[in-house]
Amino acid sequence: MLNQEKRVSLEKNIKQTRRLISKKKKSIPFIIGIFVLIYLVVFNLRETDLSNYFDNHIDYIIMISSIFIGTVIVYFAYLFHQISKLNKKVKQQNIFLFKLNRLNKDS
Repeated sequence: MLNQEKRVSLEKNIKQTRRLISKKKKSIPFIIGIFVLIYLVVFNLRETDLSNYFDNHIDYIIMISSIFIGTVIVYFAYLFHQISKLNKKVKQQNIFLFKLNRLNKDS
């Protein structure tokens, strides 16, 4: 009976973790869209106070673009790390579930 409860809770955990991975993967386009909107808003502020800190508009565009690209790269690295950590967790739980099921069949 104890093994059955462990198996059910493990399957539930695996299912929840897979849903979390799915949600994280589905959120990528929305986050990229938000980054692009923020980039466009900041890019259109060149007529205001931000352009006073740069010699010309090319320097301003290069700085804003490099900050945008850097932010996107950092976000993707963080997201990739989180997803890979969750995938490892699911893999370990699947191995444990397999061993638990094999133990039940042998008994």
